[in-house]
Amino acid sequence: MSDSKGWGNPATASFAKRSIRLVAVDEFRVKVHKDIQPVIEHVLRLLSESDLKVTEVTGWPLSKAGTGLQILIDGQGGEAFAAAMGKYGFKPTRKNPNLYEWAGTYEEAVTAGDALDEAADTEEHELATTPDEPEAVFHPVTDDDPEWFTGKPGERVLDPADDRSLGRDVLFLQAYLGAPRTGWFDVDTISAVTDFQRRRDLKPDGIVGVETWRGFIPRIRPRLRPGDAGRSVRAISAGFIAAGVADRDSTVYGRYGVLMSRTVRHAQGELDLRVDGRIGALEWEALFAYPWTA
Repeated sequence: MSDSKGWGNPATASFAKRSIRLVAVDEFRVKVHKDIQPVIEHVLRLLSESDLKVTEVTGWPLSKAGTGLQILIDGQGGEAFAAAMGKYGFKPTRKNPNLYEWAGTYEEAVTAGDALDEAADTEEHELATTPDEPEAVFHPVTDDDPEWFTGKPGERVLDPADDRSLGRDVLFLQAYLGAPRTGWFDVDTISAVTDFQRRRDLKPDGIVGVETWRGFIPRIRPRLRPGDAGRSVRAISAGFIAAGVADRDSTVYGRYGVLMSRTVRHAQGELDLRVDGRIGALEWEALFAYPWTA
């Protein structure tokens, strides 16, 4: 077994290449020691689902303390975030309170990783075996208003100055942001968009143009399958609602669990795609327009 101080440090003799693992969650890519992999993966999913702007994620640090990962966020994450990070062994550094680094030992990493794996297995089992699990309801989202926009999210600019903005793309924003799902680009939706822009360090003007759409729709269209989590899963889930292949009041999932898998299969059938329960380029293409190619 590697020593506690050097196990996560590639500068030490105890750090072997066979111990290196790549952790990939949404846009995050970092190489760490295999024994800290479950913890890092869980933390990156936490970051992916949050609205914090992550400036840098660094693996393989050359710290003599054996740090397994450093995470630099833009702005304070608040007490709740600090507590969540502390739960997984990360502490803010003295020099920079926005820079979190792994402060645990080898034994703590292994114990935390085993606990996370066990919790994930328990959750999957409960989702799969709950007898009174509610069935997802599916029906097309329709609107008799002739101004209902049927184009895909990302296809047009939404401006607060236009008080008649109504359509599928607005419904996507409302589902993703947790605003009332009226289909109208109303005051509640504009406020939610403005908050999103402020968190993403964008001009908080409520205008959903190219840069703001890019905050919702990933430039790289990741393949998704059961077990994945993060903003991409949330975007697909909200996209199904906007496309009318899921009920307007359906849950927007941040984790690709049993219920999300059921929704995916139904949506694939409605969209005339191969029903395999996984998300690929064709599903992304069916749901979204990509503003950077316009």
